Amino acid sequence: MSLPRTDRDRSEARLFLGATALVFVYLVLRALLVPLVHDEANTFFHFVHNGTWVPFRAHWDAGNHVLAMAVGRCTTALFGAGPLALRSFALLCFLLYAWYVWRVGGVINERMVRWCTWAALLAMPFALEFFALFRGYGPSLAFLLMAIHHLAAAWRSNSPKDAFWASVAMGLGVLANLSLLPMWAAGTMLVTVLALSATKQRAAFIFSAALGALPGLLMVPFALGLRDRGLLYHGNMQGVLNGSVASLVDVMFRTWYVLPRVLAAVLFMLTLYYALRAVKGKARGEAQTLLVVASGLLLAEVGARMVLGGVFEVLYPTYRAAMHWVPLFILGLGLAIDASTEKAPYRRWVALLLLLFPVRAAYVANTRQVSNWSDEYLPATVHDAVVEAQLRAGHNLSISMPPIVIPIWDHYNLTRGTSAIFPDPHEEPDTLADLIIAPASFPVPGSHRMLLAAGPNQLLERSEPRAWVPFAERAWTVPLEAREFLTLLEVPLRAHQGMPVKLSLAGAISGPVEDRGELFLVTELRNGAGEQFFYRALPMHRALQHGRAELFSMVQVLPPLPPAAEGLVLYIWAPDGRRYALDGVVATLLEPVESSTTNE
Repeated sequence: MSLPRTDRDRSEARLFLGATALVFVYLVLRALLVPLVHDEANTFFHFVHNGTWVPFRAHWDAGNHVLAMAVGRCTTALFGAGPLALRSFALLCFLLYAWYVWRVGGVINERMVRWCTWAALLAMPFALEFFALFRGYGPSLAFLLMAIHHLAAAWRSNSPKDAFWASVAMGLGVLANLSLLPMWAAGTMLVTVLALSATKQRAAFIFSAALGALPGLLMVPFALGLRDRGLLYHGNMQGVLNGSVASLVDVMFRTWYVLPRVLAAVLFMLTLYYALRAVKGKARGEAQTLLVVASGLLLAEVGARMVLGGVFEVLYPTYRAAMHWVPLFILGLGLAIDASTEKAPYRRWVALLLLLFPVRAAYVANTRQVSNWSDEYLPATVHDAVVEAQLRAGHNLSISMPPIVIPIWDHYNLTRGTSAIFPDPHEEPDTLADLIIAPASFPVPGSHRMLLAAGPNQLLERSEPRAWVPFAERAWTVPLEAREFLTLLEVPLRAHQGMPVKLSLAGAISGPVEDRGELFLVTELRNGAGEQFFYRALPMHRALQHGRAELFSMVQVLPPLPPAAEGLVLYIWAPDGRRYALDGVVATLLEPVESSTTNE
């Protein structure tokens, strides 16, 4: 279905437009209100703020959703690095997705089946959330549905125009999400077959096939490079049904029962049965061709995954990496049910099963968190409370924080208009710290009190501030230049063995706009032979607003020093040769007041 032509079509179009608008408003609210999750913040710093997104030149990681990162670089340059700017591409792709939901669902003849299919595709639990996240999964679903529509149209009518748009969509889809490689290969093969069998406009078909092949040919060696580095880690070896399908049922419906995944397998087999009937049929209309293409692509994906897993031991995709199976399953099932009603109209009631998807999506709808990352976000109120606590104290505080939320914290440093505060990463909350950001389940220690509870986190504050006195200090102001290492402090610690030591650093750092390399603040403890046995590197580059000076502070509390600790070195490391300047930077080492008194 394209544009409505009759009054009935126009009535359906208005209802569909209203449903789309409702879902889109919900997604906009999520894009505005849901805090960034770890994956979003981490990839922002790796590929947009400080690095490049170009494969082979960029940091090696499967999180480099190339198209999303490239667009993210543009939107942040234009509108800043706020959540809405980062997520705007995925949001706009939902409109493209909805347009093709309208078109592919519109070929279904039975009205009840059509609307159940539309509803299920528009409101898929879990998958819907990715249209409001800075990831490539949501856009890839839009391009996948676009590709399916145009592949079916190209096959049915030998249209080079549809072959062109199918190739464009497949190329963009695989650039947005590497998980689409098997479907890209199957779709490109279909366009190639159409090109070889074309009697007219063969050159146009060949051009389309080549156009669709190019992005995938770039991403195949990229995928192999990730595999060689052990970075294709999202999945398991439990197979299609007990691995991939089970994970999708779990994340969408929160159940690990066997029955739902068996039901999904049975329904897919029925879909394949009606697709096979359509292949054998003499007359093949829009719906039949679309059924063959949608179910054929999903079958090709499943077959490819079985070969990759069984022969090459590539992990079966799970959760978000298998999410693109869902719209193909829904569409194929809707088309199969529609085909079955030709001789048995009562079978249209089976389509009500599809309403489980939008009902579940409505039940779990919220503007607070992401379904599968409910413990990997940090509300902005926590950052604001830390800033206020530091202002009340009148000096820099040490902050213990789980490493998983540190990229989100660094994004707040960058976007909330405050000086950058570098936390101290700890897998387990450090009770020596002045402030502790800990999971909500962490029991409050006697030395601290709860300052704030927010989402999956709680902010704890030391009940009685601990007094410290400095025993070493150095100030730095250095001009803008490239230097790989700059030592800020090098202090013997033999007299402080057995006691905690506090390290404080504050000042201003700046760098030119064009420099995007990494910059780390490194703390090392060394033994008498000068060998390192403690190492911590904090990513200072995440706090840099390109082209201007940025105030920053960092406080670390080192636990009671072991006998081997004979020296501390604090330095800045620029592995990429990044240029930077320091202004009024003061590095201070402090000891507890009671230790100072004892030493005297």
